[in-house]
Amino acid sequence: MGQTSQQGGSTPGRPSAGEARTEEMESESGVEQTFVWGTTVNVNDTRQRFKRFVHNFEKPDSDALVPFYLNMLQQVSVAQLDTEDTTRAG
Repeated sequence: MGQTSQQGGSTPGRPSAGEARTEEMESESGVEQTFVWGTTVNVNDTRQRFKRFVHNFEKPDSDALVPFYLNMLQQVSVAQLDTEDTTRAG
């Protein structure tokens, strides 16, 4: 079970701005897992949980047909497209 570190940036041992260091380890099943450097936070597990949350969260007092955050992301996307159209027209 080997362990390797991935590092970014020009200073050895330090990631550059906006980059996160990760550690990759092979699990007992032989599947490679990536962790946030220095923690037990599994990157793939966290990504799956966040995606499940965004796709399934509904406010308790809502009767909306679309989950709350998917609706919010759609509104942001439409607003961004409207802003880009206005900028191009001007």
